[in-house]
Amino acid sequence: MPTILIVGGYGNTGYLVAELLLKHTDAALILAGRNGEKAEAAASRLEAQHGGELEALRLDAGDEQQLKDAFARCDLAVFTASTHKQLGSIVRVAIETRTDYLDTQLSIPHKVETLERHGNVFVQRGMTVITDGGFHPGLPAALVRHAARHFDQLKVANVSSYMGIRWGEIETSINTMEEFAEELNSFDARVYRGRKWETITLREWSSMAFDFGEGIGRRSCMPMYMHELEALPAQIPSLEETGFFISGFNWFTDNIATVLAMLATRMNIRWLTRLAGHFFFWSAGAFAKPPFVTVLQLEADGIEQ
Repeated sequence: MPTILIVGGYGNTGYLVAELLLKHTDAALILAGRNGEKAEAAASRLEAQHGGELEALRLDAGDEQQLKDAFARCDLAVFTASTHKQLGSIVRVAIETRTDYLDTQLSIPHKVETLERHGNVFVQRGMTVITDGGFHPGLPAALVRHAARHFDQLKVANVSSYMGIRWGEIETSINTMEEFAEELNSFDARVYRGRKWETITLREWSSMAFDFGEGIGRRSCMPMYMHELEALPAQIPSLEETGFFISGFNWFTDNIATVLAMLATRMNIRWLTRLAGHFFFWSAGAFAKPPFVTVLQLEADGIEQ
C-alpha cells in the first residue's frame, strides 16, 4: 500500500485532494502542516466520512530534519500549501530520500527555475517530479494536447477561464497571499501566435474577450503566460496559435487591489506584501458578484481530413 504525504492537507486544496485519494485509491495518507491541531481535526473528519488509513503530522517545511523524517515514511509528497520559500530545503531532502514530488501551487518563476535546475539530478535518481499540477496552471496544456487528438492538424488552441468564486468564504493563509502577490509581480502576457511567442500589449487586451455561455456571457480577458504551454509548439508541429486567457475578478480588485499588490511586492517589504495580499483577497470577496461558477474552456480550430 503506497503512502502519500499531503503538505497542507487540512487546507482548501489539500483536503479535497485527500478526499479524492480516499475515494479512488487504497493509499495511506499523512495530512501534514504547521498546525498540528488542524491536521488532527481534518484527519478525523475524513476518516469518519470515508474510512481509510489516515494520520496527522505537524510539519514545518523549512525544517530539513522534519522533512527527512516525513519523506522517509512516504512514497509521494504532495504540496498543496504555499512552500515556495522553503523549496530549496524540500528539493534537497527529496533528492536525498528519492521521494517523488507533486505540487498544485501557483506558477512562479522561482519555483519553476529551481525545479528545472535540478532536472538532471531528478532523472539520475529515478524520481518523478510534477509541478503546476492544479487547475490552472495544470489543465490548459492538457486540454490543448487532448484537442490535438481530434484534428489531423491543430492550428489554433486558446484556453480561457472564468472564476466566479465566493472568495470571502475561503480561508486564505498568509503564505498563499504572498505567493499570489509574487505571481502578480511576475505577470507575463505572452501568447504563441504566428509561430512565435510574443508579449501582448496593454492596448490589445481591451479587444480580447471570450464567450463563457449562458449566465456569464462574453467577458474581457487578459493573456496570462503559462509555463506548461511552452512545450506545445514542439509537441504539436502544426500549432500556429495558443495561449491562456483569464477574466478578471471585479472592477475594484482588477483596477485597484491588484495594482497595489504588485507595487507592494516590488518594494520587497514583507509586512507590506502581506497587507496588500489581505486587501486583495478582501476585495475579491467583498465585491464578488454571481454567477458563482468556474469555467475552463478550449476554443480550437484546425484541419480534419
